[in-house]
Amino acid sequence: MTAVIGIIGAEVPRQLVLAAGAAPRPLPGSWDGGLDDRAAALLGTVDPVVTGILTELLAGRHSDLAGLIVCNDTQSHLRLFYVLRMPARRGPSSRAPARPAAGGQCRKRAPTRCSSSKR
Repeated sequence: MTAVIGIIGAEVPRQLVLAAGAAPRPLPGSWDGGLDDRAAALLGTVDPVVTGILTELLAGRHSDLAGLIVCNDTQSHLRLFYVLRMPARRGPSSRAPARPAAGGQCRKRAPTRCSSSKR
């Protein structure tokens, strides 16, 4: 059975996925359908199409995918990429991103290093 890779965005040449021995499946999203409150809270103010894609992913509608490629076509796609990375940063037991706290920030954040030009 050939692995199926979901593709969000238009900047991935399908031939690369095919050359890797997988089948590409575009996930274009839709203007129709309901939007999950959790997806909207995680993404903030982005277009409803991308919120719809996250709603589908959180609902498990694409659980047959072996992988997912998110292109950096738009700011909304970039935001979706970072939201989808959250479970990977928390560990394999985490399945879906947590809902952000009231201030819009996630409850847990990975430690970050900042460099300062002041000495």
